Amino acid sequence: MFFVFGKEYFDLIIIFINYIFFLIPLYFIYKISTELKDQETGNIAMILFALVPAIYGMSRQYGHKDYQLIAIITFNIYCLIKTDYFKDLKWSILYGISIGLGLLIKNAFIAYFFMPLVFIVLQSFNNNFEFKKTINISLSILIGILISSFHYFRLEIIKKMFYEPVTEPASLLSFESLRTMTFGLYDELLSLPIFIVFIIGIIWYIKKYKHKYKHIILLWFFIPWLTIILMPHHKQAEYGVGFIPAMILISALYISNIKKLIVKKIIVAGIVLICMVQYIDFSYQINTVFYRISTRIKGHEIRYYAKYGTNIMFYDSKKVKQIAEIVKYFKDNYPSSDTSTIFIDTNLEDVDSIHLIMELNDLHFNIVNDYTNCINVDNVNIIVYATNISLSDKINTYVHRLHERFYKNKNIDIKNFKRNETINLNNRRKYIDENFYTIKTLYFNDKSDMPYEINILVRKN
Repeated sequence: MFFVFGKEYFDLIIIFINYIFFLIPLYFIYKISTELKDQETGNIAMILFALVPAIYGMSRQYGHKDYQLIAIITFNIYCLIKTDYFKDLKWSILYGISIGLGLLIKNAFIAYFFMPLVFIVLQSFNNNFEFKKTINISLSILIGILISSFHYFRLEIIKKMFYEPVTEPASLLSFESLRTMTFGLYDELLSLPIFIVFIIGIIWYIKKYKHKYKHIILLWFFIPWLTIILMPHHKQAEYGVGFIPAMILISALYISNIKKLIVKKIIVAGIVLICMVQYIDFSYQINTVFYRISTRIKGHEIRYYAKYGTNIMFYDSKKVKQIAEIVKYFKDNYPSSDTSTIFIDTNLEDVDSIHLIMELNDLHFNIVNDYTNCINVDNVNIIVYATNISLSDKINTYVHRLHERFYKNKNIDIKNFKRNETINLNNRRKYIDENFYTIKTLYFNDKSDMPYEINILVRKN
């Protein structure tokens, strides 16, 4: 990948690899759908899955294990179905492989595969006991253990598995904790149109859908969902991305079972239309009416979608070029042994990309940035400064960060915060003007083809 794209364009490598992790679950969602009903259901499921904001949002991020978990979960469930209650040896072996690989990706995989496996094992023996089923079940479990054992049979990993769920404790009954796996399912994962179809669909699924593998899909959703709800740990909606395919399958089954063809077409067309507008907005930062819809319940914001949450990352080819040019300048002008402190004064979402690509190019600077408020630059050696970001833009970014639920800054007076940060930013700008000078200017155009500059400043002697 580095040979094809070059180390400066790491963003393209991320997207290329994540396309694979998108296509794998897309394929197995279709295959599971055909097992549960027919090809029409598979086509609807693929469309819905591709339009989920959390899916294409996470596909733009590097090393997101929750996103990569989706591929192995869908493969695992499909293999479990194809074992035919562990009558089939080939699929039993593949199922064991899927267990091992899933556990290697993330230990949260246990919550997704364990109860469906237990259910099928019990059903296998209840229906008709056969010795070969015992052999196939044992073989699947043994293969899974052998593949994952070199990682899990270590004391520190065992301790980590028991310790992690109780770290960062949070009240189970607090609004923020409860909303993560309720409102958060639509405003951070599915988006409202797909979520509404899912809610209607799961009621229909429980009451009316009949199929021998019905309970596998329910367990795929409910067990991880309840695990996250009940764990005494700070919760994030992205913990639940592994059951997004189950929600999509239930939604697709409901739509495909609507008897009136015209109603079915209107529902699918309406979802596609709204979700395509969302895709454009969440890809190119266009502030559509959907993003501006919000209300408050007892002081807590309920949004149409958490557009600036961690699951959405906007992609702009011009931004990729900008980051590549910045890294190239430092690579050409500074030795790899330089550990100077660089203050990245650009869009906050660019900072991690700049840092990562610098490391890939053997540059080991100490990178600092504004994350929740402005920093002191007394110990900074170099500044990368974007001229197209105004003081008000910075303040608004800080406020967006404060509003993100992760930081829980509920008691901050926003008006006072804005006033204080404006004073701090003006003082910092004055200090920079007095103590730094521009050594290099890089020229770019923004999304509207308006010219702007990125200045690289160093300290005066």
